[in-house]
Amino acid sequence: MRAPPEEEAPRAGPSSSTLNAFSGAVAGAMGAAVTTPLEVLKTRLQVQTRRKYRTILGSLGLILREEGLRGLYRGLAPTLFALPPNWGIYFCTYEALRNYLVHESKGGHNAMAVNAISATGAGLVTCVSTNPLWVVKTRFQVQGIQSFKSSHRVFTKSYTSTVGALYRIAREEGFRGLYSGLGPSIFGVANVTIMLPLYEELKELAAKRLNKEKKELQAVELAASSALAKMVASSITYPHEVVRSRMQISGQCAAILHTCGEVYKEGGLRAFYRGCATNLTRTMPTAAVTFTSFEIMSRNLEYWFR
Repeated sequence: MRAPPEEEAPRAGPSSSTLNAFSGAVAGAMGAAVTTPLEVLKTRLQVQTRRKYRTILGSLGLILREEGLRGLYRGLAPTLFALPPNWGIYFCTYEALRNYLVHESKGGHNAMAVNAISATGAGLVTCVSTNPLWVVKTRFQVQGIQSFKSSHRVFTKSYTSTVGALYRIAREEGFRGLYSGLGPSIFGVANVTIMLPLYEELKELAAKRLNKEKKELQAVELAASSALAKMVASSITYPHEVVRSRMQISGQCAAILHTCGEVYKEGGLRAFYRGCATNLTRTMPTAAVTFTSFEIMSRNLEYWFR
């Protein structure tokens, strides 16, 4: 008798963490490439001390007239350089923490608490890992603009490349320069602490209303859930972005209260929300593209390799 054929072994493939990291990296780059002009305008609104930039369309037109198309895309290179590792680290850490907490709780967990803890942990790991790249991005976006107070650093020589800027900051300012703005960035982890659990809850709600599983939600439902969650989280936590941008330009690592005092003197509480409308115009579509791309890409990769 002929021996029965052996069962086909399951295909070996990348781990879930690797797939999540890759999906997050690609999704983050896609989300950023579309909205760089709004990111440039938001940063300039945050740091200007006289009202040169006002409305969104008028300000974008002003940058285009004065600096050309290149002005609208200042900081794109360091952004694209930073976003793949940023989102790759974030999604990989988030999914790993969430799976660990769910496994350790043996089914007795609170979903919102697990999502909040996972989002916070992933946010902390990400902001510490990638802070130097965001310092470079912010400085590129305001390079050549002469509307800062004397407390802000004046760049006597322009940065010409991402790697060159990192080298110069490390040489001229050391650790303090590379990690300027880290304090507000850590406070800014509250953004993802709010957003991710809210995003998961909105997906759950959408799935129930449509009588689906969460993994069956389509791009429209995912985009709407992520955009709404990002709008709420960004509106609540926006002031830290203003303080962070100021500190990244001035090279300050720990002067949070001093910087807050400077911002308040310039325009009271309202000054902490400079550029907020521009930020929402940018972050909502960015979040929709990033999270929808991540969900769909990770599903397909998981299916393909498993």
